[in-house]
Amino acid sequence: MGEVYLAQHPRLPRHDAIKVLPPHLATDEAFRLRFLREADLAATLNHPNIVGVLDRGEEGGRLWLSMPYIDGIDAAAHIAQSPGGLPFDAVVAIVRDTAAALDFAHQRGILHRDVKPANIMLDGSRALLSDFGIARAAGDTSDLTATGTTIGSVAYAAPEQLRGDEIDSRADIYSLATTAYALLTGSRPFDRSSPAAVIAAALDGAVVPVTTRRPDIPPSVDSTIARGMAGSPADRPRSAGEFAAELAAAPAEPTVIRAVPPAAGAHDVPTMIAPTPAPSRPPERKSRRTWVLPTAVAAALVVGALVAGTAAMLGRSDSTGASPAIESSTVPATVVVAPPTMTVPATAPAPTVAPAPTAPSRGAGDLGLTRAVSRPPCDGRFILILGSIEQSNPAVKSLVNDQLSSNPGAEYFYSRALNCGSIRSADDNGEAFYTPYIDYGTSSVAACNGLQHRGVYVRVLRNSTGTGEAANPCK
Repeated sequence: MGEVYLAQHPRLPRHDAIKVLPPHLATDEAFRLRFLREADLAATLNHPNIVGVLDRGEEGGRLWLSMPYIDGIDAAAHIAQSPGGLPFDAVVAIVRDTAAALDFAHQRGILHRDVKPANIMLDGSRALLSDFGIARAAGDTSDLTATGTTIGSVAYAAPEQLRGDEIDSRADIYSLATTAYALLTGSRPFDRSSPAAVIAAALDGAVVPVTTRRPDIPPSVDSTIARGMAGSPADRPRSAGEFAAELAAAPAEPTVIRAVPPAAGAHDVPTMIAPTPAPSRPPERKSRRTWVLPTAVAAALVVGALVAGTAAMLGRSDSTGASPAIESSTVPATVVVAPPTMTVPATAPAPTVAPAPTAPSRGAGDLGLTRAVSRPPCDGRFILILGSIEQSNPAVKSLVNDQLSSNPGAEYFYSRALNCGSIRSADDNGEAFYTPYIDYGTSSVAACNGLQHRGVYVRVLRNSTGTGEAANPCK
């Protein structure tokens, strides 16, 4: 319904986006009213996740409105760059921001009615909901958005909206769920060859589960999407924020395996037991310093003082500027990783325990957790650092596992087995460390989203020597 231009503000040093009603529509009174209503509605929505309206007017019989210029791409274009679907963490961030925008509008009695990836702008640090062109105030009985006009995109519209029934905020929640489906899979939930076939499929409600298209997505996501796309509005979440929270919490957290503090000098022979209350504070080690990043502050109270200069820990160069040689990918002979010994819970009868055969290692430095140690390639990919824990820490397994449990999609690597020049093989104490992280591949947009929403820092894995500084993928 409009043409959009990038314009230099005549008085201020900035660019704005100018939306102009086309000449052949400017004489249509119904379209003029809709255009003016878009400006009036959007102008009342001052929110960091909404593309608002700065001004509106008429020039030479043509209506225009100005909006902030968003230097980025929309989510539909982002999907086109990742046809198999976006990383789960990036989808959660986009949905969370869009949900915040919807809840803000709904609380002010405004429905969007056209939530879809093409109407979600991504500026590298946040998602912004745009185009309130067919929005209406709740209770509006005018016929500007009635049957016979263009009301939203059928691929993302709620069944009641497709039937022409009265709608409320839960129709936007349905559209948000279908948008999440598209972001996760790279495909619309009802991908058919014609609008009529799409409408028929949407009214039928049969959709291919997300996990059928993305086996790496936890199965619990399917139930979250299904609830958001429920045929009956009464069966959907009560708010967009509630749906976003369910999606973020959908991956089932594995059982946390807590480490038993070993005897002095036995840190290289860890032993695991069934879940128990957190161990008491281990004795302080005078010759070692232990730290984790801010996302694991609670764990830091158990394991020791926070080490200043997180960049220095993972920087390749030492204080003199010399670059140490890249370490071998094998674990030194002094490090022995024994197979885990499980203690049977007190409620179960005690069986006769025979000596267990030695299990093969799943990789150098593997901690024996549910998720095996990884070794990401040094190909310029972005990783979000969640923490770094020294190998000798008595609670190293528990701390790593806690990070894996609380961060869906996270992995962990062992510094001596990584062999990326941009990551040191040992910290300033000369000790190897474990680092839980999230891998964003070579997508700077996804890495930027993760950085903005988590507040930790990003490193780039390269074969060359690093600068000792964290990367900023948002630049």
